[in-house]
Amino acid sequence: MLRNCACGQLCKEVDEKPRVKLRVGSCAGLYDAPIRLLLAENRLIMPEAILEFVVCPDDAGALVSMLSARLIDIMIMSSEDAVAQLLAGNSLQVCGTFVASPRVWGIYISNKGKNCGVNNIHDLQSCTFMVPSGNSAHLVAAIVMRMCVTSVEANARGKCDFKFKTFECLDEVKWRSDGMCEKHVIIWETSEANRLVSIGEWTLLQRVVTPWPAYLVMASRETVQSKGSTITKFLSFLKSVCSSFKENEDNHATNYLYELAHVSTSFSTLMLHRTDWACSRHVQIGAFEEPLKWFKTLGWVKSDVKCNVSKYLADGVVMIEASTNEGTEESDSFCPDLQDAAEGGSSTCGSGRLGAAPAG
Repeated sequence: MLRNCACGQLCKEVDEKPRVKLRVGSCAGLYDAPIRLLLAENRLIMPEAILEFVVCPDDAGALVSMLSARLIDIMIMSSEDAVAQLLAGNSLQVCGTFVASPRVWGIYISNKGKNCGVNNIHDLQSCTFMVPSGNSAHLVAAIVMRMCVTSVEANARGKCDFKFKTFECLDEVKWRSDGMCEKHVIIWETSEANRLVSIGEWTLLQRVVTPWPAYLVMASRETVQSKGSTITKFLSFLKSVCSSFKENEDNHATNYLYELAHVSTSFSTLMLHRTDWACSRHVQIGAFEEPLKWFKTLGWVKSDVKCNVSKYLADGVVMIEASTNEGTEESDSFCPDLQDAAEGGSSTCGSGRLGAAPAG
């Protein structure tokens, strides 16, 4: 078919297939910085689709509600939140892995407030845990408390004497912690808490590493059926975006992390080194099995609950694989001096990796 063209000539009309719109929601914190950087520079352009990126609150329930209301098509959420949502019966499909390396949390005390006898991790019993909203920090706090309990009776019951106070943002918990008199510690992701450590307001007592892939890509069954091939192409596109970010050419990534969240250069360099933005169609079985073991240990779900992984895999998009620690281990051997300086560690600071859930 010929049509009038802007050049003033009759030109052959090209039937271009309209690009699919893909709306991506994320509550991955600083881990989605590679996407945010492109968005800030108006370069979030994928040839096969029209991308819309939404930074969402760290609330898995709200994210699933947005998906159900079709405000977003796919979402990036933590593995532990994803498992909790699947166990709750939500009609979700796993499409891939966004970040394969584990999340790194810190146990902190405020140098401005009264720490009320908290000098190391052995002082945590009967402590108030100040944590961000969402399942992830509550899970880490519960595990840490269980591992630090000294009471034989409490161990026998599998219960611990502790309580939570939940906060929506770092500035809120900082303000409350500064003036708090009761025995307390803060549990927050090291990537976000670094800015307070770097200016001397918080001290890191202990690092805690969760031994499963940090973030998964999820979608509804309807989205997988209608946009499955687009999701696959999106993962490939995302891989190239994150690989470029990780290369940090001309310190572009580290400068942006400082602009975004005042992350120090030393810590952002460490973060780039140890973060594995897999952006892969492969998902490790441990992303499901490990959080579930801890859910059972802590009594959050019944001990006979099973997670039938194959039931939740996006058909034609994702592939399951055996778990591996290769490339995901939090390494204290990587520039120890840099790591201590970056994360606020000292000679008394430890680094713990959560192992297999204890029996009972």
